[in-house]
Amino acid sequence: MTISQGYLIEPLVTIYHFDYLAVLLQKGAWGNPEMANWYINYASVVIKRYGNKVKKFITFNQIAFL
Repeated sequence: MTISQGYLIEPLVTIYHFDYLAVLLQKGAWGNPEMANWYINYASVVIKRYGNKVKKFITFNQIAFL
């Protein structure tokens, strides 16, 4: 947790699963059964990169509700 302007703030990272590389779109994106594995790899990279600073990660799974 960090202190910013006198407040205790805990960062939360959103791993947005509709924001992917064009090459994945060309391969079918979520219509491709491999997309789940690609997303797991992506999330793993994000968590490894920021896990020492951020303890909570979320995803949007219903884009219609944004």
